[in-house]
Parts: sequence; C-alpha cells; structure tokens
Amino acid sequence: MRVRVIGFGVTADTSDVGGVTIAQSNNDTAPLSLLEAVSDRTLRTTPFLDWTMSIEEPPGGGGRLELSNTQTVALVNDHLTLFPPQGDVYQLQQPVDHTPAGGPAGQVVATLLQFPVTLTQST
Repeated sequence: MRVRVIGFGVTADTSDVGGVTIAQSNNDTAPLSLLEAVSDRTLRTTPFLDWTMSIEEPPGGGGRLELSNTQTVALVNDHLTLFPPQGDVYQLQQPVDHTPAGGPAGQVVATLLQFPVTLTQST
C-alpha cells in the first residue's frame, strides 16, 4: 500500500550548534511512502521525505544555516505491529547529504549519518 506523509517535523536543542529543526519541505515532491506486510503480524513502513534543516549556530559562525536534502530521505521500521505508528523508532535507510537551501547543487556541506527518530501519528 502507498501512503503520503503530511506534516513531518522535529526539533532539538544541542550544546554545540544550538537549535536544530527538520521540517518536511514539500510533500508533493517525495514519492508515496510504503506500507508492506512482512508477516501476518508485522508491517514494514518506509516513509519517503524531502525536508529542510535549520541550524541556529553552525560551526564557523555566520548565523542560521538553512539546508536541503540532496536526495529523498527514506526512513524505515520493519517491526511495526500497528499502523499508524505510535511511538515507533525509525532509522535512516542510508546517509543523507545536505546542501545550502537555494544554493548550487552538488555543494554538500553536511551529511546526516544516523537519525533514529520516534514517530507517532498526531491528530
């Protein structure tokens, strides 16, 4: 089954770069997400997302840094027993490169290697 993710966003406060916000940038550009049966009691979900990342105090200074992912992000959880998710942990399927938002393509300035994130549907 294919589903569309609408309204993804996370925020964090860190001691080294201040606040970091990741927000879904455009739910029309990413492919529909996957919901698959792994067994009679287990589901695999793979949300596909395009997002922007905002870093308040990037290394080297210069003020707020706005980044965009260079390829569609795939998160995965293959142990889901209930859909929609309720406090389930998802992992990046592969590292995600980021470029300055609106900047030249190919100028990768950050790579997100891991992103364990807990997802819960909100109403």
